[in-house]
Amino acid sequence: MEQATVVSLAAAAQRNEPRQ
Repeated sequence: MEQATVVSLAAAAQRNEPRQ
């Protein structure tokens, strides 16, 4: 399964915390 990729992307997105 590609669960590791999903978790990695989710973690990166939360850590990046884009400020628009």
